[in-house]
Amino acid sequence: MMEEMNSLDVHYAVKELKSLQGGKIQKIYQRDRRLRVQVYAQGDNYDLILEPGKIYISRYDRKGPKKPPNFCMFLRKHLRNETIREVKQHKFDRIVEIHTEDSILVCELFGKGNFILLDRDGNIVQPLEVQKWSERKVAPDEKYKYPPPGKDPRRLGSREFGRFVNTDREIVRKIARDLNLGGRWAEEACFRAGVEKSKPGEEMDDGEINQLHKGINSLFSNDL
Repeated sequence: MMEEMNSLDVHYAVKELKSLQGGKIQKIYQRDRRLRVQVYAQGDNYDLILEPGKIYISRYDRKGPKKPPNFCMFLRKHLRNETIREVKQHKFDRIVEIHTEDSILVCELFGKGNFILLDRDGNIVQPLEVQKWSERKVAPDEKYKYPPPGKDPRRLGSREFGRFVNTDREIVRKIARDLNLGGRWAEEACFRAGVEKSKPGEEMDDGEINQLHKGINSLFSNDL
């Protein structure tokens, strides 16, 4: 079973999902909080799976429920036979946007997950679940607001990164959580940098900080 994705996992998943751009949405199924979107692209059929913490393409054809939920019927009404114009990640967050000519399907993959259909002006047409926080509200007819963004490793300059890692926490835990890289990618960055992962950030010298910065940036290359 695939583990919950971190932001870097989503970054690479979206690279793969761009193969669906130009494809046509054929059918949509829903079971609980899991969506299966059938897309015909590049002369082949694909199942795009959307669920809390995950987004991926599957070749396993699973039957949908006989009676689709109301949200599924709503998506079919608005998205069926629409062409996917763009698939993109919002900044470095666990949010994926699927753009068609007239709509945007926002996939919030964090927490228990939510899927929100917007019009082209960013107004909420219908969410899977109405949600309210002090800083934003996800409900029909509301303007969609993104949650507060996390740190994007690609936007951290050398000085800012030096301040960021000045902590008494183990450096692998610091970058895994606060950069949303997850444990696996954080350990890989430390390995590439030649930095002991359990070392507190405040004990790293300038050379180690510089190498770790480069190690993290290298995770965004295409040769993983």
